[in-house]
Amino acid sequence: MKNILIIDDDDVMRQKIKRMLSSAAYDMTEAESGKEALEKLAEQAFDCVMLDYRLGDMDGIELISSINDGDKAPCPIIMITGLGDEKLAVEAMRRGAYDYIKKDTLQAESLLNVIAAGMKWAEVEIRLKEAQRKLEYLSMYDGLTTLPNRQLFLDRLEHALLISRRDKSPFALMMMDLNLFKDVNDSLGHAAGDDLLVQVAQRLKVLARASDTYARLGGDEFSGILYNMRSLEDACKVAEKINLSINEPFVIQGETINIGISIGIVYFQGQETDMKSLLAQADSSMYEAKKGGLGYSAYSSEEYTKLSPSIKISSSLSKSLENGEFYMV
Repeated sequence: MKNILIIDDDDVMRQKIKRMLSSAAYDMTEAESGKEALEKLAEQAFDCVMLDYRLGDMDGIELISSINDGDKAPCPIIMITGLGDEKLAVEAMRRGAYDYIKKDTLQAESLLNVIAAGMKWAEVEIRLKEAQRKLEYLSMYDGLTTLPNRQLFLDRLEHALLISRRDKSPFALMMMDLNLFKDVNDSLGHAAGDDLLVQVAQRLKVLARASDTYARLGGDEFSGILYNMRSLEDACKVAEKINLSINEPFVIQGETINIGISIGIVYFQGQETDMKSLLAQADSSMYEAKKGGLGYSAYSSEEYTKLSPSIKISSSLSKSLENGEFYMV
């Protein structure tokens, strides 16, 4: 049942409106002041609000603004007043009233028609807002994996650069490309490839800290922004965790498959560079990792020489495992 709030400081007028609407079987609530109306609006949602201009404690125009304040579901507001001022009608509509009716022309049929039209308008507005929210979501997130898409990733990378330069807070950028993804697509089909991408995204989400961003840039290419990395060595440890996770078998359409991932890392400490150069460095590092069969590769060879032996060995282990260089004895 639709809920209607009738706001008027005149009890006789409120009862008259209720009689006019009795044939529609609406659930009607009364308020005799603006304050009482706001209290009832805070308690529940209404499908339509009818109000007088003069309410004693505030005027109807002021109340319309209060009702429409905030991110609330659209609700048709109909002003019913004894004043025939055209300027008042225009102002009411400008503030968000759906319609304006003079009391001396008020009839049951016309009032019911206005309410019905107002409710239909609200339904359309709700659908439009939902469609807009979906479009906004799709413009920022990948429809397949639900990870941030390229656009949102670039926005967050730009923000990370600004924050890093301002606060001297380092971060790591990762570019990632799946190994053997084309083989899965060719042998099992695109649906299997999509399933694999979703599962890869799920594993990245499990590894992500609250501050991290992992994104799908397109195809089998992913990226990551890791905030508050104390050193390149820490970023490489994260890369190793990603490698270990992605190297675990996947079950796709009942088939167990094994793939890998190549990761390029750039460690940013506020140095003079732009976003385009940073992305190019990460891409170059990623292709170096893929070409050399490494699990990951840092962009700067000078920085890599500073890594601890355990990290270098770990990276070499990933390569050796992929090449089948270990045997059980």
